[in-house]
Amino acid sequence: MSEEASAEAAVPAALEAADGSLPSGSAGEVPPAGGSVEASPPPDGGRGLGGRPWQRDGEGSYSFPNGMDGDHLRGRWEQSCDPQRIGRPDHFAYGRSLPVLQGGFDYRFCFQQSANERLRSAEALSWSWRPDGCRLEPVRGFSEWLGERTLLFVGDSLTAQHFYSLVWLLGGDAGTEELLDLESLLRVEQGARVDRCTTSMNSEGGGASRVSRVRLRHGGVVYKVMRHGELEDELRNLNRVSWLQLVRSVDILLLNVGHWHHRRDPGFARYEEDAEAVTRQLELQLKPSAHVVYRTTNVGHPGCESAARPLRSRLEAWSALAPEGGDADLFTWNSTAQLARQTKSLKDSLFRDPHSWRGPPLFEAAWAASAARRRPDFARRFWLLNVSFVDQRADGHVAGAMRAGVLGSRQRFPLDCLHYCFPGPADYWALALVNLLRRQVPAARQRGAAA
Repeated sequence: MSEEASAEAAVPAALEAADGSLPSGSAGEVPPAGGSVEASPPPDGGRGLGGRPWQRDGEGSYSFPNGMDGDHLRGRWEQSCDPQRIGRPDHFAYGRSLPVLQGGFDYRFCFQQSANERLRSAEALSWSWRPDGCRLEPVRGFSEWLGERTLLFVGDSLTAQHFYSLVWLLGGDAGTEELLDLESLLRVEQGARVDRCTTSMNSEGGGASRVSRVRLRHGGVVYKVMRHGELEDELRNLNRVSWLQLVRSVDILLLNVGHWHHRRDPGFARYEEDAEAVTRQLELQLKPSAHVVYRTTNVGHPGCESAARPLRSRLEAWSALAPEGGDADLFTWNSTAQLARQTKSLKDSLFRDPHSWRGPPLFEAAWAASAARRRPDFARRFWLLNVSFVDQRADGHVAGAMRAGVLGSRQRFPLDCLHYCFPGPADYWALALVNLLRRQVPAARQRGAAA
């Protein structure tokens, strides 16, 4: 047996991992195999998101307010294998080959871009998240759990990454992605046959009139609608969007509005108002049995091209984005009025976070609070999926992979320190989603089962 084969047999693909954890990880210089990076207590010293207090449970885990708790948050990133023994990153993580793409987003398959990127991806995959007090179950069996139900991802390119991670982790249980225009999709819902479908693998399904669809082995369907800066306005007016019928038909909705809010509201003064309006629309438009999961938003990592391993803590990640003047300001946000009063020199020195990456995570507790003010039956079916443990992953980003491609125009592109490579740390978003759903939502009833 070859060294590559033996390595992949010893550490199987994530969907078959014996301990339920995904291999995912670092780039550059790494400690010896078996090393670990411990998680830390809450990075804000106990104040929580948006200044709200954290709670601490009886086992020493830290809980987020308004339903954002989870014992999966306490743990460590552990280097679980020697990266030099990972031959094909896609085989290692997904148990299959990923296609060779020639489209605008193929650079997120970092390992396909160059030998150096392949090495960087292997190093990234050598790290696994090990919760202290629970076990993350693998994705195997998710298709059977979903049954004939439907799951819809709505969000920006980060949510598209979440969608693709789940599809690829499902391996042979997931079919080929199809790209449907909305007119065709509506005809499918009405029972008509669509004779022609296209793939969106190289474009992430961009465009207001396109929907990605993947059929699963046990009859379920996973959809994706990718939107960007227009998403919040569309969600506030769901009754007017072109994809309303899809929203009304789904059984599970995965939602995230990403990092676009600050463009329309730099001080985040209207964030809670927007969350209130959107949850009100979801209550009105979703079918009574539908579940909603809001995924928390990841932060970017300045200088990610030099990251060689997971950071020691979330505090370290957030400190790199902090206002000058110490950690006391890490978890506060300047209102629009405060920003207007500041001089240009103060504004320039205040933020090492020019993209407002800290903003969404500071205010996302508003989604749980807003859902709690809706009808009890809706509030019981609304979940906040906290993936903040991935904040430690300054490594594994796309970084300069776009520049490594064959297209000369890519040299003009900046470093990408927000999106992650495939495979990579974002696969933990999919793993966390599967664990949340399987623990909180009943499995699909099998055909022929007793009522």
